[in-house]
This record gives sequence, C-alpha cells and structure tokens, in this order.
Amino acid sequence: MRRWRANNPEALRAQRRRYNAKHREDIRNYQRRKQLNGKIIRGTKRQFYRICELCGEEIEKYPCWHHWDDEHPENGLWLDWLCHQAAEAVEQKGLVIPLYSKLKDLLESQLPR
Repeated sequence: MRRWRANNPEALRAQRRRYNAKHREDIRNYQRRKQLNGKIIRGTKRQFYRICELCGEEIEKYPCWHHWDDEHPENGLWLDWLCHQAAEAVEQKGLVIPLYSKLKDLLESQLPR
C-alpha cells in the first residue's frame, strides 16, 4: 500500500478529494468537536474580510472566530491567532481591554438575538 501511494500521488489526491466532498459535513463536525472539547456550537458568522477586528492587521492564515457566549455563537469577532489568544486570556481572567470591550458591546447591540 505504501508503494502504491508513493507511485500514484495524483490518484491518491483524487481519492481524498472524492472522500472529502462526500463526507464534508462529517469532517466539519469532527473538527468543531475537536476544537470545542466535544461540544458542537453552530451559528452564522459574519462575513470575513481577512482583517483582524482587534488589531487591524491582515490575516494571512489561521483566522479565528472568537465568541463569548455559547448560547449565541454568532456574536463574535474575527481575530488573528495572537489576538484570539489574548481575547481568551481576557475572558478567562476577567480582565478588560478597552478596545475589545468596546467592540464586543458594539456588536452585541447590533446583532439580533
């Protein structure tokens, strides 16, 4: 089997694409469970413009959707990885960063419940 994989990389890629297309929802659910400690949280996220909403930098890869309320996961911010880690630390330790707090309050007032 290893030899076949090494000798047929295009066939292997095509096989993976077919599998991923057929099981797209299962793969997404698995990834969500893995990221959220076994708990699937669904919600509609706002459009992503490749800009971190906290620091304003362009996000090249690893955009993070930071939400603060599991009952309303659609209320959140698009952050880069570093800002997301900072926001998580703020949430867990009860600290408040003025810009983060301001953005959170603004979005909560704009988004329907």
